[in-house]
Amino acid sequence: DLQIAQGRGKAGVLLALGKSGDSSGFPILAAAASDQDEMIRLAAYAALADLGDSRGALVLLKSYESEKGQTRFQALGEIFRLAEARSKLGFRAEAVRTYRGLFGKIREEGNPSAISACLQGLAANMDAGSLEELKIALGSEDPDLRAVAVRAASSTPGAAADAFWLAALQEKKGRAAVLEVLRLRGKKSSLPA
Repeated sequence: DLQIAQGRGKAGVLLALGKSGDSSGFPILAAAASDQDEMIRLAAYAALADLGDSRGALVLLKSYESEKGQTRFQALGEIFRLAEARSKLGFRAEAVRTYRGLFGKIREEGNPSAISACLQGLAANMDAGSLEELKIALGSEDPDLRAVAVRAASSTPGAAADAFWLAALQEKKGRAAVLEVLRLRGKKSSLPA
């Protein structure tokens, strides 16, 4: 029984609940994500990602905000895992909401690896109407962020994304990065001579 289990036993029960795929266990996992015991919280984060329930994204984002150090890093990894799982199941709009919610937080922190993963997730799942995050990153003063944004933007799918990047050429900020995006996308006809 979960109420009498403690430590590793409780963590094991939480992990098994996540692997079960039974969304009726979500409230238990959500509650465990705020447990005083770090081991229990970490197990809950992993279980929420394993469960794949869309409600887990908000719990994990809140946990990420409140954690420190390695535990914060673990929560971040589980957010990415959940977003990727939702995307693979065809819930791309949910994945975009998760990546977008996370992007606002990590952009302020300046974690280049997390920013890169977030931009890649956004690029893989978004439509042309929601490419603003990438466009903002393309205009960044930070050359590392610009390089990551160029790679992510060059992989955005579809003709609508082509049209978006062509329209972005009209803006001065980030124009060189947008030209690089178009070059990588193979749109030679859109590049100036």
